[in-house]
Amino acid sequence: MIYYNGLIILYGGIGNKGLDDDKFYQYSIENKQWTIFATTGVNPGCRFQHTMNFFKQDTLFIFGGKLRKDNESNYEIANDFYYVNLKEKTISTPFIAGVTPNPRFGHSSSYNSNFNPEEFTILGGLDKTFCALDLYTIRETEITSDKKWVVEHKKMHSNLNEQKDEIYETAKKTIINFKKQLEILDSKYMDVNKK
Repeated sequence: MIYYNGLIILYGGIGNKGLDDDKFYQYSIENKQWTIFATTGVNPGCRFQHTMNFFKQDTLFIFGGKLRKDNESNYEIANDFYYVNLKEKTISTPFIAGVTPNPRFGHSSSYNSNFNPEEFTILGGLDKTFCALDLYTIRETEITSDKKWVVEHKKMHSNLNEQKDEIYETAKKTIINFKKQLEILDSKYMDVNKK
């Protein structure tokens, strides 16, 4: 669910009949009324536990989630991207280069305007067999006047081996210091008992 120009817009979710809806809805704060937010282009399908976040002004991304498979109550886990232009009310699937995140649901995503170019980030999530804490970024680039998107897999701890070595060395020093202190206390205890 997002807020846009006096409207609250939502897509997907589970209704009382299950995964049965593939429309955008808008709630007018001024009129206090729900209506359909009519769009053209590619339909993301009935899905839930996806993310929908802004990417720059008047545009947003829908990513992943659980997607209804055929007309059954079964679902598949998705890793598809949909680019929604709210001003023109169009939906497209962007061409994406680079690493693609694994299918996932229950993840987090956000738009970061502090980078140049701006980035859309995806963090964590689950599929049927794993829970991940990996981070992906997607950003727009222009190549021969066509807009392309690039996804990068970013490591949460790029210097993990260095950190492990540092933790090991710190723990080793701490253990050696404790051992020395115990030896000193032991020798004092022995001296006291001799007297």
